[in-house]
Amino acid sequence: MLLFYFLSTVLVFAHVALMKNLLEIVFWIICQLRKYLSSFRIGLSMATIKKKIVQQKSTMGKSNTKSLKKIKDLQAETFIPVNEVFLVGRVTSLAIEKELPSGDKVVEFRVVIGRDKSRGTKKEVDSLDIAAWSSKARKSALSVKIDSWVEIHGSVRRRFWRAPTGLASRWQVEASEVVRL
Repeated sequence: MLLFYFLSTVLVFAHVALMKNLLEIVFWIICQLRKYLSSFRIGLSMATIKKKIVQQKSTMGKSNTKSLKKIKDLQAETFIPVNEVFLVGRVTSLAIEKELPSGDKVVEFRVVIGRDKSRGTKKEVDSLDIAAWSSKARKSALSVKIDSWVEIHGSVRRRFWRAPTGLASRWQVEASEVVRL
């Protein structure tokens, strides 16, 4: 199945030979493969939970309240919350390391990611703030240069802090891994 998916992706790009450059094609293929593998992993875990529900229903007696509770618990597990981000984009600001009043260190930088033009929006790119908190991610983030391509794995977070005007917040991607491409 994976091989079929990969080959169909390659065939789609075979007739689009005049892309901006080959590197963008390779990035797109890598992104598609990772999306497929990620959804496959989530699909497998959901299938396992649904199988458990069916098994519970088949072994349950008519008035067995413990079995009913187990089924409800399993059904609650069928929706698996996922906060996982995979980005490939171009760095547009220098990575800056900050030390917070708490003593924690964070490296912040900005990445621009091109939008799919089929959406019909006027905005052609999304600019995302990236924050690297772990020592490994901070070290990688400090090595990125402006206009270099990066791959970022992480999750979406909302940060809160006290500002002179009151409580402030912003959304950013918390990078668990930063890879220079």
